[in-house]
Amino acid sequence: MKRVALTLLAVLSVSVGAFGQVIIADWTFETSQPNIMNQTILTGINPEVGAGTASAVHANAMTDYSSPSGNGSVHSFSANTWSVGDYYQFQVSTVGDMGIQVSWNQTRSATGPASWNFAYGLNGVDFTVALGGYTANSITWSNSAPAAGSSFSVDLSSVSALDNASSVYFRISAATAAGGAAGTARVDDFQVAATPVPEPREYAMVAGLGLIGFCVFRRRALKRV
Repeated sequence: MKRVALTLLAVLSVSVGAFGQVIIADWTFETSQPNIMNQTILTGINPEVGAGTASAVHANAMTDYSSPSGNGSVHSFSANTWSVGDYYQFQVSTVGDMGIQVSWNQTRSATGPASWNFAYGLNGVDFTVALGGYTANSITWSNSAPAAGSSFSVDLSSVSALDNASSVYFRISAATAAGGAAGTARVDDFQVAATPVPEPREYAMVAGLGLIGFCVFRRRALKRV
């Protein structure tokens, strides 16, 4: 019986390994390094890992976008002059993937917006808030080591509409305005992860292994009768 249990455990391990998680895109801003002054919209920021595009939209034409210290890294994505509804946006394709999960680091200056919304959508216009009114603390970041209290994550694996989609959009938007024009907010290490949709042959492999395990278990059980 112990050997049968080990056989079934091996089948389960192969199944999990076949459908392991992968990174669709990761923006670390180490090579993209957004830097532009006096502009409402910034687009075309490529991730350092994977494929996709990041952008930012502000109402104030005097917005400065920059890439100061990240959370334990040299660069991040920062902006000032925050109004309610201003946002960072990240777009990826999830074709061939399912079980979407998102994580990022975020901080602000003492006068930067404290309250934020994280939302997702499929067309860049209509969005669903997945994490509303969360607080980004004012935490000092440095190049040397990550600071605690800056990490956020959202598990969207239950949202099937995001699976195998040509375009998925994620927005981090200010729910409150900055305390002054100089108030800044930064994001870093924005990562989108997923599980690859199994190919038919992978389904067949797992099903076959499962059948073998069941047959072994049944045969052993019949011998004991």
